[in-house]
Order: sequence, then structure tokens, then C-alpha cells
Amino acid sequence: MAQSIKRLLGKRVVIRKIKGEGVTEGGIIIADTVARLFATAEVVLVGDEVPFEKVAVGDKVLYPESCNTPIKHNNEELTLIHLDDIQLVLD
Repeated sequence: MAQSIKRLLGKRVVIRKIKGEGVTEGGIIIADTVARLFATAEVVLVGDEVPFEKVAVGDKVLYPESCNTPIKHNNEELTLIHLDDIQLVLD
């Protein structure tokens, strides 16, 4: 039986990785050196202690590749990170 996420606790965020293009929609260029250390993702779920003005479902964020916990949910590869690991919220 497949289990679903009922509630995410604390200051944690579940994200879905996005293949980077190197430029955000707002025109910010992400250098190759940064792209190797950081990844771009879309926020899928936020914890109950995450302030809504910090990050919301659907936001695109930049986070360090080294700070993550991979999880599988409904046959989809997602990543669990801490709110403090998010470096930027992108346009």
C-alpha cells in the first residue's frame, strides 16, 4: 500500500529538482561554478513552521546540492531540505 505525506513538520521543505538552463526568467545568469554546487528546484510542500512570506508552494529556489535527503513519493523523486538551506527564491 502506497503511503502519502499527511503533514510536513518543522521548517522543512519538499522540492522537485528542475533541470537548470543557466538563466532565470527574470534574467539572472547562474554561473557554471554555481550550477555545480547548487541546484534549482520547485517547492512542492512546506512544513508547518515555515513562514508563508519566506517560501510557498510553486516557488523556484536555489539550494546546495550537498544538503538534501532524497525521498520517493507517488513514484516521483523528490528532495527534503531544511528551510535554512534555501539560498535564493527565484522569479
